[in-house]
Amino acid sequence: MKPDKKVLESAVLGLALVLVTTYTAVAAPKQEAAGDSQMRVTSNGTAGAASQLVSGLDDTQTASIEKTDVEVVTAPQMSEEEVAWQNRLMANVEESLNVRTEPNEAAALAGKLRKGDVAEVVERMDGWTHITSGNVDGYVKDEFCVFGQEAYAYAKANCTTKATVLEAGLRLRSEANEASSIYDVVAQGDTLTVAADMEVPEGWVAIQYGDGIAYVSAQYVEVALSTGTGITVEEGRYPKKKNEIMMGKNLINEIDYKVGDYINLEINGLQAKNFLITGTFNTMMNTGKEIAFLNEVFDYIGAEEKAYGDFGS
Repeated sequence: MKPDKKVLESAVLGLALVLVTTYTAVAAPKQEAAGDSQMRVTSNGTAGAASQLVSGLDDTQTASIEKTDVEVVTAPQMSEEEVAWQNRLMANVEESLNVRTEPNEAAALAGKLRKGDVAEVVERMDGWTHITSGNVDGYVKDEFCVFGQEAYAYAKANCTTKATVLEAGLRLRSEANEASSIYDVVAQGDTLTVAADMEVPEGWVAIQYGDGIAYVSAQYVEVALSTGTGITVEEGRYPKKKNEIMMGKNLINEIDYKVGDYINLEINGLQAKNFLITGTFNTMMNTGKEIAFLNEVFDYIGAEEKAYGDFGS
């Protein structure tokens, strides 16, 4: 028996609609990757047949997919120093921040972070952070700290920048060029204070020299922020008054002083004052030749500007 022509046409039309639906469902997804707008259509083995059948149907509706341009925004690249600061914090305080042996205010004191001290983050928790800084290992309250990029900005605003001389006989010049006159010559290992606010040509570093500015070639110095590290009391107590200091234990032994003695001390070349030694401590570098004091000391010695960090011996 011959198949009925109308039945056959109806069956073909039904097949076409099924195949068109299948093809549309597969073709619909659109993917975008790394700046290029792409459309990928996965064939299920029936797309070709569906396309041919659709071409002969007058009432078939087709959908078009337009390719659009995608703007890719690239995040600014961080310097090596900025990357290193992503896992650090600083104490955002005027004097010092207590470091506890446990994450609660009733815990024993493990040490202190002074203004200008930096710490490595071990673990963030609810309201507290486990840190290490120098010989200090303990917990600080988050509300008194700044973290990551904010800590880096805080350090640049509050700490001095130092340039360590890498080769002997480095010349301090009057201008940022090799034809300028020579102010002085410094030794390898000397530490110079950078005039960080000065704009200088590439390849040069501006240095504070007396009441003025000198310039050194950047290739012969290592420039870094002068931050401090947390301290722990070896003997005695932390300073409580503007005329009190702590000393690194190697320094106090070297100059033959002891806790409880008074010492006439000049800090950063400013007016010498009499200080009571209240305790001794160690630092990360373990040189033991540093001093620690309160913020009020800057007023006591007549400093016009406050500077924080590792002051050295």
